[in-house]
Amino acid sequence: MREVVCKAIDAVEFSFYNDEEIHAISVKHITSPVLFDNLRNAVPGGLYDGALGPLDKFSSCITCGQQPINCPGHCGHINLMLPVYNPLVYKNVLKIYRSVCIYCHNFKMHKNRVTLFSDKLELISQGRMVEAMNVVVKKVENEGDNMEEIIQGGSFSTGLDEEMGEDGSSYRGETGDEDVAAGKRHFTASQIDATKEVISQFMSSMPPRKCENCLAHVPAIRNEGVGKLFQLPLPKGSLASNIMRGLKSVINIASGNDDTERAKDEDVEMEENDISENAIEEIDEKKIDRKMRETDQADVRNQTKFLTPSEVKEHLRLTWENEERICSLIWGAQEAYGLLTKSKKDVCGSDMFFLQTILVTPNRFRPPNRMDDQILEHPQNIFYSRVIQANISLTESSRGAKGDLNFSKATALWLNLQNAVNALLDSTTAIGSKADAGGNGVRQLLEKKEGLFRMNMMGKRVNFACRSVISPDPYIAVNEIGIPPYFATRLTYPERVTPWNVQQLRDAVENGPSTHPGATHVEDEDGKLTNLASLPSYKRAAIAKTLLSASGLSGANVSRGADASSDVPRSGGKTVYRHLRSGDILLVNRQPTLHKPGVMAHKARVLKGEKTLRMHYANCSTYNADFDGDEMNVHFPQDELGRSEGYNIVNADEQFVVPTSGDPIRGLIQDHVVGAVLLTKRDTFLTREEYMQIVYAAVVSSTSPTLAKKKSALGMIERDRPIKTLPPAIQKPKQLWTGKQVMTTVFNYITHGSPPFSMSAGIKTPKEYWGLNSGENIVLLQDNELICGVIDKAQFGKYGIVHAFQELYGCAGAGKLLSVFSRLFTNYLQMHGFTCGIGDLLLVPKAEKERRHKLRKADKLGDSVHAKFIGDPETQADIDVERVKDQVEKILRAKGEPASNRLDRMMSGALNGVTSEVNNAMFPKGLMKAFPGNWFTMMTVTGAKGGLVNFTQISSLLGQQELEGKRVPRMVSGKTLPCFSPWDTGARAGGFIGDRFLSGLRPQEYYFHCMAGRDGLVDTAVKTSRSGYLQRCLVKNLEGLKIHYDYTVRDSDGSIVQFKYGEDGIDVLKTSYLTKFELLADNQSLVSRRLGKDEMQTERSKQKDTSSQSKETEVEEDMALGGVSPAFNQKVEDFLKGLPKKELKRLNLRKSRQKDDFKFMMQLKFITSLAPPGEPVGVLAAQSVGEPSTQMTLNTFHFAGRGEMNVTLGIPRLREILMTASENISTPIMTCPLRSHLTKEDGERLAMTMRRLRLVDLIETVDVGEIPFSVQQGIPKRVYKIRIKLYSPKRFPPGMNLTLKECETILRDSFIPRLEKEVKAATRGHSKQDAIGFVPLRDLGEGAGESGAGVDDDGVSKASKKGKEVDEGEQAEDEEEDEGDEEGADAEKRKSQGTDERGYADEEDDDEKAIAKDLLQEDELTREEEVEEEEDGAGGGKANDNNGSGDQQANTEEGITPMKLKKLKTPKRANDNMLQMDGSTFEMQFTSSQQTNLVLMPELVEKVAKQVSVRYVKGIDKCSVIETKDKKNPDGPPLYALQTDGVNLEGFWALHDDLDVNNLTTNNIATILRVYGVEAARQTIMSEVLSVFGSYGIGVNPRHLSLISDFMTCQGGYRPCNRLGIYSSPSPFLKMSYETATTFLMDATLKRQRDNLSSPSARIVMGRVVESGTGSFELLQNIDAFIDGKA
Repeated sequence: MREVVCKAIDAVEFSFYNDEEIHAISVKHITSPVLFDNLRNAVPGGLYDGALGPLDKFSSCITCGQQPINCPGHCGHINLMLPVYNPLVYKNVLKIYRSVCIYCHNFKMHKNRVTLFSDKLELISQGRMVEAMNVVVKKVENEGDNMEEIIQGGSFSTGLDEEMGEDGSSYRGETGDEDVAAGKRHFTASQIDATKEVISQFMSSMPPRKCENCLAHVPAIRNEGVGKLFQLPLPKGSLASNIMRGLKSVINIASGNDDTERAKDEDVEMEENDISENAIEEIDEKKIDRKMRETDQADVRNQTKFLTPSEVKEHLRLTWENEERICSLIWGAQEAYGLLTKSKKDVCGSDMFFLQTILVTPNRFRPPNRMDDQILEHPQNIFYSRVIQANISLTESSRGAKGDLNFSKATALWLNLQNAVNALLDSTTAIGSKADAGGNGVRQLLEKKEGLFRMNMMGKRVNFACRSVISPDPYIAVNEIGIPPYFATRLTYPERVTPWNVQQLRDAVENGPSTHPGATHVEDEDGKLTNLASLPSYKRAAIAKTLLSASGLSGANVSRGADASSDVPRSGGKTVYRHLRSGDILLVNRQPTLHKPGVMAHKARVLKGEKTLRMHYANCSTYNADFDGDEMNVHFPQDELGRSEGYNIVNADEQFVVPTSGDPIRGLIQDHVVGAVLLTKRDTFLTREEYMQIVYAAVVSSTSPTLAKKKSALGMIERDRPIKTLPPAIQKPKQLWTGKQVMTTVFNYITHGSPPFSMSAGIKTPKEYWGLNSGENIVLLQDNELICGVIDKAQFGKYGIVHAFQELYGCAGAGKLLSVFSRLFTNYLQMHGFTCGIGDLLLVPKAEKERRHKLRKADKLGDSVHAKFIGDPETQADIDVERVKDQVEKILRAKGEPASNRLDRMMSGALNGVTSEVNNAMFPKGLMKAFPGNWFTMMTVTGAKGGLVNFTQISSLLGQQELEGKRVPRMVSGKTLPCFSPWDTGARAGGFIGDRFLSGLRPQEYYFHCMAGRDGLVDTAVKTSRSGYLQRCLVKNLEGLKIHYDYTVRDSDGSIVQFKYGEDGIDVLKTSYLTKFELLADNQSLVSRRLGKDEMQTERSKQKDTSSQSKETEVEEDMALGGVSPAFNQKVEDFLKGLPKKELKRLNLRKSRQKDDFKFMMQLKFITSLAPPGEPVGVLAAQSVGEPSTQMTLNTFHFAGRGEMNVTLGIPRLREILMTASENISTPIMTCPLRSHLTKEDGERLAMTMRRLRLVDLIETVDVGEIPFSVQQGIPKRVYKIRIKLYSPKRFPPGMNLTLKECETILRDSFIPRLEKEVKAATRGHSKQDAIGFVPLRDLGEGAGESGAGVDDDGVSKASKKGKEVDEGEQAEDEEEDEGDEEGADAEKRKSQGTDERGYADEEDDDEKAIAKDLLQEDELTREEEVEEEEDGAGGGKANDNNGSGDQQANTEEGITPMKLKKLKTPKRANDNMLQMDGSTFEMQFTSSQQTNLVLMPELVEKVAKQVSVRYVKGIDKCSVIETKDKKNPDGPPLYALQTDGVNLEGFWALHDDLDVNNLTTNNIATILRVYGVEAARQTIMSEVLSVFGSYGIGVNPRHLSLISDFMTCQGGYRPCNRLGIYSSPSPFLKMSYETATTFLMDATLKRQRDNLSSPSARIVMGRVVESGTGSFELLQNIDAFIDGKA
């Protein structure tokens, strides 16, 4: 290396610049808003002043005198006349000021409690977490007039007073100065979490009105935007109390401008200013008065006052002086305890919340844009200019005014200055014209994808890279990449000239930049570059001769012998920037890079005449690439370290196994699989010429030939290994070789010099295709000889031939085997040929007849399924189709979506059985061409291309079409398409397609098929961004987790997450064959050779001879760094004990010594399988969850039926578990098995007691009649008559013992009062002359989400509104009630904003989470009110005061509480005249004033009937019995369990005699955490994520999920992997590079945090190597010995 790093950034500290520091940094005071004069020269004192740096490339810098390319730029500053708020921390100012008493300038909390909070924070900062938890701060429950007694009584005692000193600081003193000096002290995630919780508790415990120290009543504060604070008037009683106590808020504010000659040191005493709100908005263009008008007796007037920044600043300054300890702990805890390395204490204090000097960035960051003769102003200059102009206006007004200063106008100019500063720092906080400037403020330049952190710091632009379309090439090696000459001549590598490469580099220099292999530049010892493009050939030749000249290697006697290095001086030589050439290592990447093998290193092969990148087929699965126009990126490493890692670690051959599941991901595909099957199947014979040709073509390119010079002039081509052919399998009448012999020849060639291998494996092709007794169903290899079996797709997958080869011979051997196979099968296909015809798709006549017969039965299957759905027997002859249709319509309209889902499941189950029956009859015996002569069948069944589904859709039928996991939905009319009859029971009407592609589709079937295809396309487009954001959240949260040298997994702050990675320490990449003892025993010589067992055998034998068996055990345990896992040792013992004698003899394991050798070998295998230290297991775990989630985008709602419950699966469920850690999940499920002695009928009985039975489930019909005009007691009324007919008691749900008398009670006591409330709510606000004046309470909301409508057989009135619309209406009414007089449309708008999809961007996703959190809080409040109303019988209420309703519209952010509502008393029992009962029919009537609007009574009756519960268990809606399998005995009889829609653990605990509550499970992780603890929650996270992936057949190694669950629960809670969870990270750079960069930046700056650059993101931001992988250690070299020639 020519450059040696002598300095590096070790840590970054965050703090605010004070005015003195800004003046020290600045080189120019900016005073003019004008940029250029008339001659386009920069105006002195303007934003483009030459002192800030040169503006063009021709001028030099005035300040430093350097050229523009070397000048770093210089800052200027703007002095503001008056202080303004910093808009980036304005929320903190507001929060602090509301907590401060403006009379005594302390926090409103009593000093004793403040001291306890300070002690707690100090203990946390010292890492004494347990002691901090023991400090308990008691709350003052009521804020009353007896505050003096509470304080004097000492109610704040915590029992720790005897340990406290006089100053209340008993816990200070142990700061660990020696650790601070060593730079080792830093906050951990646990400390940050605890600190956040204590600060939150401190701020929330602050008394809202009354100060606990001086007992003053503190005025409330109202905020308007950024920069406007108003002090609200005190109530009369509070004001009188303050006056009697003599309390008065008086502060001293220094006035003047330091930048002018009129600066003064005197203080002007000024009380709080008394102005009206309207005066603030008026901006007068006239000159303002000389000074502000002083107002006296402001407190006595008790009016709304505007608080200027100067006043707020002075209040906070005085508070900081009085509360220095707590303030330094909250805003600067690390500084307070010396964790920062500043030599002097930062004395900013409260001044950091305000700005009076603004730093101006250098010119090079605000360059002017020139277009023709015009100069376009940089957007940032606009903001600076407005700040300067506003400052000048305020300064001139104060100087030039005569007489007193008009305070309102001065304040307007002050606010104008504040608004200009707001626009500069955060354009979203500016109002008026400042907000319409069109530019971005500082905050906008930092945040989002295009911001400074994510665009410029985390994502770097690179040179030495190329990008092009990829094309396939089966003849290059699998770890090679074909490079076109266009790229090869433009990508260069700086290679140092040495005696060993000088001739090659001379040739490159002579060739120049145009001829490959050539060079583009030569760099001499002084760093001077010579461009070869502009030099003629003779000059290039001259330069080539001087590559080892005296200047580089003066006087060197260059020798080519072994001692050449000792003769060569160690001074630096010349460097040649040579072309990329074959054999160079390249990093290849395809976006999106979703997992670790998404970036692999390939060896370059320059292919003349090519225009695109050439890649082997085996890499398609790794990159998820195809050749339909995909583009890939190629990067050329520029140093030897990068090249070395590329050759040895990132090499494509080393990425054979994917970290997600530990399964192979690289393998041959498509035509290569067909070629393998054709070559290795029986009856494949080759002549001598064919045999020799394909073997030679396969192996000839695997090694590079060398020309060996002999004594004679002739030479011969030598290779490192010979090709040994086999004798023919058939001698007469003609010598023939089999395809299996070709494979044996290849195996012998590749394994030359190593022992042969043996194995057996299954195949993918079903047994019936080759024949059950054909012998081809198992691949058997013995000593490299392929004895039987066909090589198909399975041999390129898990436990196949290539996978076993990789395990036994290494990744390089597996890569060579794939390359040879590729050429072998390609050549054989070219020799044999392969094609498909229409004959491959045809069926025999018998099969065609059987197909039509079975499909004809399917046409009538829908009638029987629909009859079963309505409860009729399935006898086909007795089905009345029209009656079935009517009953289906009634049930679907009444029960809605749940009933529709149940019908879909019944129909899909029946029709899927028909589809399977048809396909099983057709394949493979029904085809006209039999396998293996049927090429289409060969492709599908061997795994080469497509599958059986594709074949059946072409030749058999398409089957049931599904949209989001359901059948084709019906319209309101009951039709799926207009051509079908309403409520058609046929399978075809529901989307079942009996047609096939071979004979064509009818229009209806074609339309259904297009619907399903479009659904998949839309789902892909919508869900892709969701899965990407999920992976990004996981990666950013887990990126710091890595394995340390003690095999623990720790975060970047050193916090232990796992004591052993994955609980056993095994690397996921090495887990596949760890317990495949039979293969390892069958190839002991190979395994021993690879593990290095032979080298250790001698030493082990000596130890056995000289020591006892216990000593040997100790040695083995020492080798295993604590011993091999006992579970693994037990598995080895069980394997040896379970082998029969015949197998023991075959595997050479009969003798005890042989068994000991095998055990020793397996111990070595275990040790070498441990995950290496430095492995970034956090990122691997995140990728292993994020990458497979993209495969679920097409099936988000599939497999969503679990019993009768609807379960959220796919990406939405993963987001619930991992990203948001939701407490209230969308579909909570609870499952508990029955006791072993109970039957399914017993389970149904229990389930019936757990289900929620609503009144609507008992209603048969509802008739609603209306009498428009009726005189009641002399008053005209409108009368509604309601007749409800219930089912007969015989049809009531069994097991509930429900009677009509109980139903009557429910109708009287619950239904009628609630219906009355709904009627009043429906009439509220529609008429000003409403006879009923009351305020309705929030709807109880039971049964929300149900659908259906009441049915009116007489046709009087019918309610048929969908459940979704009903729910939205209920939500809208709820929000109208909460918001007072707010319009319902606005409430609907807010509701839709909270529930609709929030788009694809990260920031929109964040907004969705924030809105969802608010909605969850509202839901909690709703549920609490539901419980209260149910206990009281019915809810209702009215306002305490009907006057002043307009005041209730005040913004809740301003501290205005809504009017409280009184609860109505429990309604009295309705009299008999209100409800009349006739058998199962109940009649009632309601009257309303003629002046009220009409009410849709059928809808209200339906709505209330759904809300009223007859029987229910809290939190549970549905309950059903499901079948489960015994894990210990899967083939045994089925077990039964109860499954509920909803969670109520106590409800199941009550049934412990019938339920096995010890095995109770639920998918609500927050509930498990709250009830069973953190370990149960951790296990539930693992099982839930595994079940989500298992539903789609996706395998994820449990070690990844174990790590994620440990990370989410390691702090004792349920930590989400989002912005809320990442807050506890000690690395500010990590948080800033995630999202909301400004928020995290301000938080780190306010708290004076320090980033030790331990997280990967922090190191990337600062340009340092990440401390993981090869960056987790360093190599030291003895330079002196190296120079002396002794190294």
